Amino acid sequence: MAATHWLNAQNSNYLRDITVAVLQVFGNKCFWQTAFLVISTFNDKSLHMIAMQF
Repeated sequence: MAATHWLNAQNSNYLRDITVAVLQVFGNKCFWQTAFLVISTFNDKSLHMIAMQF
């Protein structure tokens, strides 16, 4: 039981850390700019070439 409890605690910490990291990424304006460029690559080859310059 102790091992199971330890594993559950580790999973909980892992999920919390991932959640914090995701929130930080989504709160980053650079992420949105990068995401926009990445999404644009599917729509416009020229934007893909511009994105490759960064």
